[in-house]
Amino acid sequence: MVAESEHAFSILDIHPMNRWHTTVMPKAHYENIFDIPIEVLHEVMSILKYVVNLYNHKLGIDSVQIISSNGKVAQ
Repeated sequence: MVAESEHAFSILDIHPMNRWHTTVMPKAHYENIFDIPIEVLHEVMSILKYVVNLYNHKLGIDSVQIISSNGKVAQ
């Protein structure tokens, strides 16, 4: 666990594509981003911002790739 809030959390990925590959997600299941209530999406994005700031400050990471795939066509 990297960070956690009431409705969202982030973890280091168990099959990382790179060294600090981190997954940020809501605690509840949603079919896709279109179904996430705005308040929960705000928390997901707040956790994301916290993690990138943490990695920048503690690890010196100054570049990130943020990916969100939603639906079968988007992988």
